[in-house]
Amino acid sequence: GRNWINILNLNRQTLDDIASNSSIQNINVGDKSLNELFIDCDDIFKDGLGCCKVKAHLYVKPDVMPKFCNPRSLPFAYREA
Repeated sequence: GRNWINILNLNRQTLDDIASNSSIQNINVGDKSLNELFIDCDDIFKDGLGCCKVKAHLYVKPDVMPKFCNPRSLPFAYREA
């Protein structure tokens, strides 16, 4: 989320360029490029579903009703005029 955007020093124009041009190969951000980040963290960015060896259990009280929540709205800065 926002913490990665701040760490990578991405601004709105850069994010818009990434969203509109999926063929971008290289973006230099600070000391590291995104390609270096992809190489350093290749286990995070590889294609396909991840695999977790831990089994999780979710315990819910029997009388609990599910609650519907509307999706969060898009910030005004990212909405089209």
